[in-house]
Amino acid sequence: MGNPFASLLNFFDKRERFLIVELLSHGVRVSSVKADLEKEKLLLGKIVETDRAKLKKVISKFGNLSKLKIIIGLHPRFATTIYSGISLLRDNPRDPIDDADLDNLLSQAVWKFFDRHRAKAATKMEVGEIDVLLADVRIGQIRLDGHRVVNPIGFKARTIEVQLSQTFTTRAIVNELKAALPLSDAAFISESGTAWLHVISQLHKDEEVLLANVFAQETDLFSKRDGRLAFQDQLLWGSHNLVKALAAALAVSPGIAQDILQLCAIGEVSPAVAKKLEGVLIEELQTLINGLETALAKGQRIIYINSFFDLPPLVFSNTMKHKFSTVVRLFPANPEFVSVNYRFGLEYKELPAAYNLFSIAALILESNLLPNDKMSQIARKRVRWLSPMP
Repeated sequence: MGNPFASLLNFFDKRERFLIVELLSHGVRVSSVKADLEKEKLLLGKIVETDRAKLKKVISKFGNLSKLKIIIGLHPRFATTIYSGISLLRDNPRDPIDDADLDNLLSQAVWKFFDRHRAKAATKMEVGEIDVLLADVRIGQIRLDGHRVVNPIGFKARTIEVQLSQTFTTRAIVNELKAALPLSDAAFISESGTAWLHVISQLHKDEEVLLANVFAQETDLFSKRDGRLAFQDQLLWGSHNLVKALAAALAVSPGIAQDILQLCAIGEVSPAVAKKLEGVLIEELQTLINGLETALAKGQRIIYINSFFDLPPLVFSNTMKHKFSTVVRLFPANPEFVSVNYRFGLEYKELPAAYNLFSIAALILESNLLPNDKMSQIARKRVRWLSPMP
């Protein structure tokens, strides 16, 4: 494919500033980032990890929010984002599409998509359908009678196919966010994992991809299949499993085991020690491998692992790959992925205590990746109509 970076040039201001709010499985992370287009850099400023109860207090330390582009990324428990398509038949195919007709068609697409996926989102987030709210809508490609167009105005067509994403969240999360920040001013709200996968999938246009987001206690799986991107499953396996395995094998405390795992990840152990630990780690990693294999669709071979702790190099080695029963391609989701494929480096004065900077960069990129900003603005007018915010 062409360089995805090129499509971003028209969207970023030369020094656009962002406030990234992430509700993760283990708490909240708030970050400030400045995009320097001339230097092709994302400059990471303040970054704070806290618990959800302190979100409002933390956000107040980031200054005047009106000068920041607010982006919100939500854990799968708190949001459901689905990328898919909706097809509609026009009643008057011989008439050119005008502004009123387009507004009506997009409204139909938003409603049809919402109605089709609301029950599934409610089940996933474990709330009743009445408590499912539509937080964001974004329009992607539009096809008229199978032909892609940038702007449908003036064209005649019998069928219109709209590729779009919708983010569902819960009434409780909306109330929580509104108490901490001007939610109505948020430029982008998404289930983080699906947004990260969409950024990754731009490099694999015609291939199916599985993304594994590894946290301390669980691993969330997101899948791109047949052009549809969405949350797939959760594995009850995380970094604590590796720590627990090392602690048991070496007869040390979990704290010491955590330090050893960290040293392995940054290559600060001798080859002899690394070899000894490899057997322990690969045995525990087999549980993750089994879960990934179960999640793979037929023909799906590309797996990205996005970890919120430092992974030992073993995870992306041939030793790991050969433990799969089928041939797979394993890749890390990390800041280097962004800098290599999107030509944006992520800079910071010193390494923050909070790891996984890929998630911050990917949310910024995803907020600008969908091509039809004008169509998205029309569609977003329906968000409040479908889900009146309390």
